[in-house]
Amino acid sequence: MKKIVFPLQQDLKIKIANDGYTLYPSDEFGLTYRLSNIDMVNKTMLLEIWVVDMSNLQIVRKVVDYYVTKDGYNSKYALNQDELDTFKNEMGNLTEKRRRLESMLQSVMDSNQDGAEIQKKLDELNLKISNMVLPEPKYKKWFLFDEVVEYFDKFVLTDEGLIRIYNLEFNGNYIGDYIAKRV
Repeated sequence: MKKIVFPLQQDLKIKIANDGYTLYPSDEFGLTYRLSNIDMVNKTMLLEIWVVDMSNLQIVRKVVDYYVTKDGYNSKYALNQDELDTFKNEMGNLTEKRRRLESMLQSVMDSNQDGAEIQKKLDELNLKISNMVLPEPKYKKWFLFDEVVEYFDKFVLTDEGLIRIYNLEFNGNYIGDYIAKRV
C-alpha cells in the first residue's frame, strides 16, 4: 500500500498529560493516515492520523482517531447557522420591544391614563412573537461510512478525499491548516 505523507506547513503542538505539549516542527514532521478496524458488515472503521518524521518517513505517534459509522455524526455547526442567528436576533429585538411597551403601559396605568393604544401595540407584538417559528437546525453529517469509503481507492485518498480531509477538525483548527501538498 502506498503511504501518503503530508508535510506540515506550520508547527504542530499536541497536548500531552499534565498540561504539557509536544512540539513537532513543520520542517521536520508531517502527517499521514491509516484506516483500521474496518467492518464492512456493521459499516464502521477508524481513520487514524499519525505524525511522521520526514527524514526517514517513520511513524512517530498517533494524534487522533476519527470513528466512522453507518449513521455518522452531526457537524458542530448548523449549515443554516445564519438563519438561526437571524431568528435569534429578531426574537431578541422583539422581546426587548415588548419589555419597553410593557414598561410604558405600566407607567401609563400607574398615572391613571388610558393605555389602550399601547395595549393594542403590545397585543400585536405578542401575536407576532407567538407566530414566530424557530428554524430547524440542519447539520452536515460527518464520518458516514458509505460516504467515507468513496474517498479512498485501495486505501489511498482520492482527490475528493483530499479535499474532505483538509476540512476535518483537528487540534483546534482544520487539518488543512497544518498540512501542505502531499509528497
